[in-house]
Amino acid sequence: MSDNAIGWPTIVAATVALYGAVLSTINLLIARKERRRHVKVTFSQGLTALPGAPVLYHLSMEAANTGTRPVTLSAPFIRLPSGHSVFFPQWWFGSSEFPCNLTDGQKCTANVELGWLIDAFQQQRLTGKVALVAVFKDAAGNEYLSKPLSIGSDVVLKAYGQVD
Repeated sequence: MSDNAIGWPTIVAATVALYGAVLSTINLLIARKERRRHVKVTFSQGLTALPGAPVLYHLSMEAANTGTRPVTLSAPFIRLPSGHSVFFPQWWFGSSEFPCNLTDGQKCTANVELGWLIDAFQQQRLTGKVALVAVFKDAAGNEYLSKPLSIGSDVVLKAYGQVD
């Protein structure tokens, strides 16, 4: 044997130490992920037909707490492609009350009539397909975003008699 040879006990000890370091790092990352709030936001459009009333277009924004930490969400808003935000003075039927406290597995919903977007579309001169994003904010100021929902500006404006 040479004087520079590393013995088996040294190799085994180094391997065990490395294994322990990897496990500790994995446990730290998992614990860190569990401490964070997890909110999934969905955004959809639909039609509502009430007896004796015209068909109404609406948008539905939903936030679900998919984590284990409770979260308090303020009323959602819609972010336009220009970066401007559209806030709503009132919600449509089936909406939750805001601020909304969500424990794990709970969700809240905000429904708004599509007509509320007419002014924003006209002021921002939005045409063609417009990608809208629903945004919920928690009490700490963190934002939770939906995937973009594309809506034709012609649908918004024609539905409410703003365009021929």
